[in-house]
Amino acid sequence: MKENKNEEERNTQKKKNNFILYHEMYESIEEVSDEIAGKVIKAVFIYSRDKKKPEFKRGTVESILFKQIKNSIDINNEKYEQTCEKNRKNAEKRWEKKKEENQEQEEEIKQDVSVVFIGNDRLTKEEYEKKYDSNQTSFNDILQDQLKYIKEKNIDQLKKDYKCKYISDETIKREYGM
Repeated sequence: MKENKNEEERNTQKKKNNFILYHEMYESIEEVSDEIAGKVIKAVFIYSRDKKKPEFKRGTVESILFKQIKNSIDINNEKYEQTCEKNRKNAEKRWEKKKEENQEQEEEIKQDVSVVFIGNDRLTKEEYEKKYDSNQTSFNDILQDQLKYIKEKNIDQLKKDYKCKYISDETIKREYGM
């Protein structure tokens, strides 16, 4: 499934909008009339943009010149695609590494944290379960929600949502290992 998604993303990405003409190609084009050179250059632009080959008669000067330039375009496009793929893979590796680091940090926080803040109370799981009935939100759900605030560095919102106005930021940071 992930392969198909990546393929779809590549297909919807902006097309490459350029190609390279080398000075050495001019030597061949210089030898032909402006009319033939114009036809070849127009065909090269169309091929580069749409991958549509012109209908030059086989063995004509136009056909030979076009093939030389086309081959160069194809080689450069292949190099470009390889570079894009390499960069794409490197970016994915970086994001995967970052994602793993974030998950490790969350796991470290989860293992160390055993309290939540509600109102002006700092409650362990046992204290929470004694104070609140089982129909209310579970301790772990509150803990996950508060960890989300901590991860986003939004302690003010945590204090507002859980009515913790008399608990210091330092206490919350200390309890959550920040």
